[in-house]
Amino acid sequence: ALHRWGASAHVELAADLRNRSSTGSDQEVDSEDIRARLAQMEFLEETGWLAGADCLRMVTSFPDCLASYGITEVWRQGELVVVNKPFNRLIYPKKRLPRDVSIAEWLAGDAVPGPLRGARPCHRLDYGTSGALLLA
Repeated sequence: ALHRWGASAHVELAADLRNRSSTGSDQEVDSEDIRARLAQMEFLEETGWLAGADCLRMVTSFPDCLASYGITEVWRQGELVVVNKPFNRLIYPKKRLPRDVSIAEWLAGDAVPGPLRGARPCHRLDYGTSGALLLA
């Protein structure tokens, strides 16, 4: 994707992102997060929502935009759980973004840690908004 978007230094950029994921940085970057975010950007480019140049500019100017696609638990009390919803992550599936795995789909899946399995979102946050999401 980086090469297709015109990154002349795509190898160095990819190496830098991998290095950040293994050594840690201001914001933790996981290689699965990087792949998920790049796949999301590729889809948005393919469907005309973003231009390749815009994707490249985001990745090179704001490499942290590739971080934190995962859902992390922040607080728990009884049956209530608060998780950190990353930006550009759907809460419920949308036909417009068929490749994105929504939080509701993730919660219903097999890869969810036991205590979160079957929990449901209690409210919504916009697609582009990150923040605390209450599950019950």
